[in-house]
Amino acid sequence: MDVALVVHIAAGGAGLATGAVALTAPKGERLHRAVGTVFAVAMLVMTAFGSAIAAGLGEPMAFVPGLVTFHLVATGWATVRPIGKAGRFETAAGWAALGIAATSLGLALASEPAGVRAVLMLFSGLAAFAGWRDLRVARAGDLIGTDRLARHLWRLCAALAIAAFSFFLGQQDEFPQALSGPHNAIPAVAVLSAMVFWLVRLRRPRRRLSTRVAG
Repeated sequence: MDVALVVHIAAGGAGLATGAVALTAPKGERLHRAVGTVFAVAMLVMTAFGSAIAAGLGEPMAFVPGLVTFHLVATGWATVRPIGKAGRFETAAGWAALGIAATSLGLALASEPAGVRAVLMLFSGLAAFAGWRDLRVARAGDLIGTDRLARHLWRLCAALAIAAFSFFLGQQDEFPQALSGPHNAIPAVAVLSAMVFWLVRLRRPRRRLSTRVAG
């Protein structure tokens, strides 16, 4: 097996495992910070290698999601830096995301199967939204409080959900037949449900939540 593929698979497995732990661990505690760091690094490695492999094989259905996931992890993880300021990184990330969105849209319009077109357009919209939010944060110049927590939360949860969908649904042909089926969407749906729960909880004015955040 190609070394790049081995690295991609190993990093993906580590990302899924540590992402699940980080999602359930007490937020801001040592375990969350340590596991979250491993998760972010593993996801960046996985998406970088996966996107490179997909580009070489001419597979936009793997190439675009990889780029979008890389962007979400990088920008979500960046919110944990000690100084809650935004600027050049967010500006560069924003324009990069808009470039990914445009690329994905172009590939979608050039794709023939309706399913492929729909997925690429979905990722185009997600990348455009993330890029727009990056540029808004860069213009505001700060990343503090609840907004900082929400940015960290939704981006890393979305990245984990994409990875879960890609593995549990996208690789079903590698599973024993008895383990294949629509139920394989449960892990990704669980991640998205947890993301919504925490975002709603963050926005509840009567809740006094710690502003500590970990990657």
